[in-house]
Amino acid sequence: MAVLYGSYQTVIYYAVLQAQEISKLSPGATAIRFLPMGASGFATNMVLAKWMKKMNVRYLMTLGMVLTAASPVPASLMPAEDPNFWKYVMPTSVMVVVGVSICYICITNIMLSAVPMNVKSLCGGLVNTAFQIGSGVSLALAAAVVDAVDIKKGHSLATQYQTGLFCCIGLGILGLVVSLVGMRGLNTKVSGETVH
Repeated sequence: MAVLYGSYQTVIYYAVLQAQEISKLSPGATAIRFLPMGASGFATNMVLAKWMKKMNVRYLMTLGMVLTAASPVPASLMPAEDPNFWKYVMPTSVMVVVGVSICYICITNIMLSAVPMNVKSLCGGLVNTAFQIGSGVSLALAAAVVDAVDIKKGHSLATQYQTGLFCCIGLGILGLVVSLVGMRGLNTKVSGETVH
């Protein structure tokens, strides 16, 4: 959860910076262009309710993590000379919210179905705490890498944001590996009870 949400928040951070600093969009124009991201997340949550009754949670979780890991790729390729929001940032924003929506629902269901009733509230609190810790740590790590690799060497803003997004790809891949290892032995469709 920590790596997943950290990657997501860091992707959004750098995508917004690209939109405003490289594509030169106003805050209002940026917000309007990110509306499809919200719609994609909403649609994913609606569809996933049906998918989870038919599909193995491992496959759904893997799909979500692959999308999360791959989502920074389009935006990370945006050159300073072609700051096209629709070509680079839009695919990233849609992919990352779809990926994190899938993972969030899968992880929450896995966690809550794996603990006794009397600790479900504690479990939910731990999930959300992991989210918050992951967000801060991941952004700090990406910022430290950008500072060392680009800022201290005088590289352009476009290059700095690309480096930050490459860090997000690494975080997504780490999350994918951790989730695959953590789901070993999990063999179920999430429909109420998880069988290990």
